[in-house]
Amino acid sequence: MSELKRPTLDEVLVGSIDTIQNMLLPNLHDTWARTAAGQLIGMLRYGRALASGDESVDSEVAELRTVITNLYAAHPHLESSVGELPSSNSENEAFIILDLSSNLLNYALKETDKATEMILSDLRPLLVSHLEASLAETSPMLMSFGGDPGDAEH
Repeated sequence: MSELKRPTLDEVLVGSIDTIQNMLLPNLHDTWARTAAGQLIGMLRYGRALASGDESVDSEVAELRTVITNLYAAHPHLESSVGELPSSNSENEAFIILDLSSNLLNYALKETDKATEMILSDLRPLLVSHLEASLAETSPMLMSFGGDPGDAEH
């Protein structure tokens, strides 16, 4: 006989999703209740992604810091026109670095110099990759709130 154990968080979430999909949704006839059940499934799927521990915000901020540091070293005028990097691990570091990134992209829209070339070749692709990863992580939730027919019609 196998040893009894508590279910893992992922097993609880998967069981909840399965119960909603296979037991509740087939018996819900009210449109709003079906929509809410589909949205709940999306939230649970997103919860699975969060619980998996694949948090990448710190590494993304570090990557952006490195690219901006290199941009500032190669083009010192950017720091005075766009803004200074915050100290490492400051309370609002991520927000400030994302704001600087936005300001640098805005700079690249207005200027046509060597700094612009570096912003577009180094910073922009990094930001796009971060956005794509974020979208992949949140898409189960976003799709359910947008009315993913797979869950509501299941």
